[in-house]
Amino acid sequence: MSGSRLSSFLKGVAKKWEVLYFFVPGVLVILLITIYPIFNSIWLSVHETRYLRTTSFAGLGNFVKFLTDPSSLRTIKASLIYVTGTVALSLPLGFILAVILNRDLRFKGLLRSIIILPWIMAQVVTALLWKWLLDPVYGPVAYWIQRLGLGRADIFGNQYSSMFALILANVWRCYPLAMILILASFQTVPGELYEAARIDGASKLQSFTKITFPLIRSTILITTILLTLNTFNMVTLILVLTAGGPFGYTEVLALRVYRESFEIWNVGLASAAGLLILAFNILFSIVYISIIKQESLY
Repeated sequence: MSGSRLSSFLKGVAKKWEVLYFFVPGVLVILLITIYPIFNSIWLSVHETRYLRTTSFAGLGNFVKFLTDPSSLRTIKASLIYVTGTVALSLPLGFILAVILNRDLRFKGLLRSIIILPWIMAQVVTALLWKWLLDPVYGPVAYWIQRLGLGRADIFGNQYSSMFALILANVWRCYPLAMILILASFQTVPGELYEAARIDGASKLQSFTKITFPLIRSTILITTILLTLNTFNMVTLILVLTAGGPFGYTEVLALRVYRESFEIWNVGLASAAGLLILAFNILFSIVYISIIKQESLY
């Protein structure tokens, strides 16, 4: 090999190593903060634990113990109610506001900025705000209920009203996300399609059902998935607002994992429950990716 060829070869190798200098740190970070915790959770879930130490092999014992515990069934039920209620209210509200803001309105930019405020607030701030609003002694909601002669309103003392309050607070926080995504999809629909439909004599309802909805359907599905994942994995809002009460009726699965880990220190059981949450997230992520791939084909 001549000197010039050897020099070119060494330069090529050096450039490839330069790429690795930038690539390897990112891979190591991903392995450290994502892959390692997953495998560590799997390891802990199949062991009996004492604080953060494993004591003996348990196999699937932690999974069986969690799934057969009556309180776990109540926790799963609370999670389903919480997620379903949030999505069922946030999505239509975000859709309606997206339709309104898609029109030519004065101060549209200002309205959009005001509407998005709940989404950018920290969950702690949202929870404290709603906790004050619904406080049975000092809250304005309880005050006006008493003024109307409806008696003392202890919203957080009842299992049904506390869950409704929790859903309402989360809807207030989540509907801006639905509005932003749906509004963005509205603005991607070509105006020529509406013009052609108008020339053909189509009504506004027909234009929506035949043009708009088919083109934004995938965005609505994606928004539903994102709202579901966001709500299902939520801990802070619930912990601050209701703390899972009364009597555990608003304790969702994510909050149960938090308590088993950091209050009861039953890390093995918490890891088993956490892997169930991971499985749920993976399932919805697969659906999300399949929708994105299908959308890219058109």
